[in-house]
Amino acid sequence: SVGPLAAAWAVLNHFGDEGYLEIARQVLDATRRIADAIEAMPDLRLLGRPEMNLVAFASDTVSVFHVIDEMKLRGWYIQPQLGFASSRENIHLSIMPSNVRWVDAMLADLYWIRALQHYGRERLKPGGDRRYDLLYPLLELATTLDPRFTVGYRFGAIFLAEPHPGGAGRPDEAISLLEKGIAANPAKW
Repeated sequence: SVGPLAAAWAVLNHFGDEGYLEIARQVLDATRRIADAIEAMPDLRLLGRPEMNLVAFASDTVSVFHVIDEMKLRGWYIQPQLGFASSRENIHLSIMPSNVRWVDAMLADLYWIRALQHYGRERLKPGGDRRYDLLYPLLELATTLDPRFTVGYRFGAIFLAEPHPGGAGRPDEAISLLEKGIAANPAKW
C-alpha cells in the first residue's frame, strides 16, 4: 500500500528539514542521557554504545527480569530480550519522540529500583559483611532526577538510618536526604 509512504511524506513536509532534524536531535540526546545513566549505574552494563534510539543493557549480578517487573509495576513498558547463544538476557529500550519528555522520570524509577535491590541484597546477605555503599548515591540520583519523588526520600531515609547490619547506619545521610525532600516538597511534609 502507498498509504504509509504518503503519510511519511506528509509528516516530513509538515515538519520540514529543520523540524525533522530537531526531533532527531532530541531523540539522540535522550538516548545518550539514558546510555550515560546506565553506564554510571553499578551492576548494569551497556551492550554497545547506541548510535541512535535503541539502548540495550544487561547485568552479570542482577536479574534483568526483576528490573523489568519492577519497572512495569511503576508503569513503564520495558522490553525484555531473552538470552541466545553468547548473548545474555537484556533490557531493550526504544526511545521515540513521544517518550523523550519522560526520560528523567524513567531514570529516577530505575535508580530507585536499583537502590531497593541493592538494599535488599545487602540486608539478606549472610554473615556480617553487609555494605550499603551504593545506597545513598542511588537515592541521591533518583531524587535529583525526580525531586517530587517523596517515597524515595521517606523510605530511603529509613534504609539509610537503620543501624548496621540491618541498614546503612548512616543517620547523617538520612537527614541530608530528608532535608533535600523537604526543600523540594515543602507542602508534603
